[in-house]
Amino acid sequence: MAKEVEAVYYAALIPLIPLTPQLPRIPAPRGPGFVERFLAVPHGDPQEADLLAEFGVPERERFCWDRISRPYAGRDFADPGQWRGWLLGYLREDAAQAGRGNVHGPLKSALDVLRDQALSGVYQRSRWSRREVPVRPSWSARPGAGWRSWWP
Repeated sequence: MAKEVEAVYYAALIPLIPLTPQLPRIPAPRGPGFVERFLAVPHGDPQEADLLAEFGVPERERFCWDRISRPYAGRDFADPGQWRGWLLGYLREDAAQAGRGNVHGPLKSALDVLRDQALSGVYQRSRWSRREVPVRPSWSARPGAGWRSWWP
């Protein structure tokens, strides 16, 4: 399931990546062929990174399950104002991603696949579901680990 979510993300992202001098002759739209090749590589295999580099996907744009499940990771909020400022920025970015739609927007396309698979029941009884279901509650934003020190 993770591989399918990531494949949808990259299939929507790759056509949006501008051509650069380092990638002068990848045929537009660059998406066809990628999905088949990506799905043929085992999840987490180092060949994934090679394939993403070949198709021009910058490291900062690569799908990251940790960034999805814990967008606040690595941040400490000293007070509610810092939390609120971060949350408003995060929600603005989420709204911008939603504005791109779930067909052409890479993130929302991928999250739709994840939601659809989770709701289909196919994965409800699977090993993936038992292991990854804890990520789902993290889809709603909330403060980081230090929030109890200032939350009412």
